[in-house]
Amino acid sequence: MDASTFECTLRARSNYRQGEPITVTFEIRNAGQETYRLLTWDLPLEDEPLNFLTVTRDGNDIAYDGKLLRRGSPLAKEYINLAPGASKSVEVDISRIYPVQAPGEYTVTLNATVHDVYAIAEDAAPTHALDEFEPLPLAETSVSFTLSRGDPPRMTIGQAIRLEEPPLSAERAATPFLEGGTPTQRNDTISAHNRAASLARRAGDRLRGNNPDSLYYRWFGANGQAVPPYPPTLRDLVDGNYYTIANRLDGFPPVVYNLQMIDCTPNVHAWTVVNSGKVFLCKPFLDAPVYPGFFCKSMTLVHEWVHAACGIAGDPASGESACLNLARTNPRKAIFNPDNYAGFVNEL
Repeated sequence: MDASTFECTLRARSNYRQGEPITVTFEIRNAGQETYRLLTWDLPLEDEPLNFLTVTRDGNDIAYDGKLLRRGSPLAKEYINLAPGASKSVEVDISRIYPVQAPGEYTVTLNATVHDVYAIAEDAAPTHALDEFEPLPLAETSVSFTLSRGDPPRMTIGQAIRLEEPPLSAERAATPFLEGGTPTQRNDTISAHNRAASLARRAGDRLRGNNPDSLYYRWFGANGQAVPPYPPTLRDLVDGNYYTIANRLDGFPPVVYNLQMIDCTPNVHAWTVVNSGKVFLCKPFLDAPVYPGFFCKSMTLVHEWVHAACGIAGDPASGESACLNLARTNPRKAIFNPDNYAGFVNEL
């Protein structure tokens, strides 16, 4: 199976006005000879699509600004079946997840991977575990449109979340602010927060300098040269990200945890948006141990603060096995994958 097994198209109007939904239709067709089961994560085939496009305005990149999740194992309802010749199309308002706001010429390009896809046989499982995923990058396809002046532009999910955050205090907060939750849940969240802060600082201290480190190689791969404007090596970038997390969790600016399970689905542990001081916690998080474990509370907080504090808006791999494979095969992606950061500190 390769990318040609699935034919993808994007369709859009030629012109939109500021303030109206920017609707783009995504269609995927099974051009193969077998029926396939596809995991819908991040694709516009589920209720809320995530980062599945590259968006440019007048040739300049427009960053994703939607929800960033940490998921556990997939649910059966998150898969769809496509028979040979069958297709599925969905209309998506991309202005909720990309800031398509300033007038100009926009091009949107499909930049997505089916995280798990496999042919259906009589004994095919309804789902795969994270370490059994069979990912498949989809072929790129693009569509362009013009955005004209009109009403005030619509806010992205990220802009709306950041707008709701409390004003930043001029003083360091001794503990994070908590919204909702039982006394036990609140205490456990503070314990996980403190553990995540301590581990992030230990990771930064450990990686400072260029001493050989087998644990770094295990989770982030070869220490090759980075591309400007990043630091001299990939390792320096990882080191800096850990210090960024540690400094943020040490209380300046203050951080907020919402324990009210807002916009959560059954396998989502937590979510946030880039450049935010707030993380939304879900039932799998609240049910997990504080530490240790790849999906313990402390590791989930490390994962989410890679997104929120370091501005990394992607999850190329999920789960321990996929992350270790990513480090071996593509270190440049591993350093931008939050689960790799969580895996590293979980073994400190």
